[in-house]
Amino acid sequence: MSRKSRRVDTVKRGKFNEILEQAMLSTAETLVAEFKLLPDLAKDIAACAMGCFQRHTGGTGVYVSKGHLWFIDETHRHIYSRFTGSNHAQLAREFNLTERQIYNIIAAIGEQEFQRRQPNLFEAAQ
Repeated sequence: MSRKSRRVDTVKRGKFNEILEQAMLSTAETLVAEFKLLPDLAKDIAACAMGCFQRHTGGTGVYVSKGHLWFIDETHRHIYSRFTGSNHAQLAREFNLTERQIYNIIAAIGEQEFQRRQPNLFEAAQ
């Protein structure tokens, strides 16, 4: 075990530190699984990231949302890319959502795509 990992393991116990430790372990597991890093290197990187997070947020009341916007956006974009024009029900079953949610996702991402491709004529004229 590296010096950085040992330092995190010896931190005083507390709710924030338990959350920080869980985040570190989850991050290390993800680095190993997604990026094929060696476990010790992944733990060192995760410990470094959590140390940075702690320096910036320590002493504050941090709220961690369950609905991480970047993951939702990524999932929504994946749903949009799989949309064929008539497979609302199939996507709803596949992603464990309602058809109404699928309609809303398709409309929202479709609007984003339209705005990205179509410049605002009034802003361009100024």
